[in-house]
Amino acid sequence: MELPTGKKPGGRPPSRKIEPGDRVPLSLRVTQELKWWIDAASKANGRSQSQEVEFRLEQTRRHEELLTDALVLRHGQKGAGVMLAVSSALYAVQHIACHFVFTERGTWSPDNWLDDPRCYEAACEAITLVLQSLYPSHPKKITPPAERPVPGPGKWEGLGVWAAGAAQVQWSELDERFAEMMPGKRSQVASKEARRRETKTRKKGAAR
Repeated sequence: MELPTGKKPGGRPPSRKIEPGDRVPLSLRVTQELKWWIDAASKANGRSQSQEVEFRLEQTRRHEELLTDALVLRHGQKGAGVMLAVSSALYAVQHIACHFVFTERGTWSPDNWLDDPRCYEAACEAITLVLQSLYPSHPKKITPPAERPVPGPGKWEGLGVWAAGAAQVQWSELDERFAEMMPGKRSQVASKEARRRETKTRKKGAAR
């Protein structure tokens, strides 16, 4: 028996290049409480669960872009870079401090975590280290988190240093536009640009 033209026996159909706007699968696990919230939100908004999750993620992405644009408008590029770096440090402190406080009290609130003197002290230390690492000249080196284990519950004395290192990793992975916003990165960006121009000049000379 002849097979229909253009079809192959068995196997998956040939894959095609994914284009912008195409839907691709995303697998994730969430807590039961978050699942209940997604169920309620999707029903209230007339969307499927997948559509609701995608909508929420897209809104978050847009809000982050708006925040960055607002910071640039308010403080200029380098000033916005400093604000983003400080924000990264605060987020890193909050991320670990929540486990500390929850372990102690069995409860946690993102609205009043800085009311705890230990959280506030760790946040001050992390922000200070981040600002010192962004000096235009002779920036202070921060110990990468890979060389310093995540502080365990109750290890408040190491939280600020670890959070500063985690914040530095976060902003170092941003695109070139953000790298140029960082005062402490200016010399690195300038050196990279100089090497790029030098390589381009050498290639042109060799081609002649």
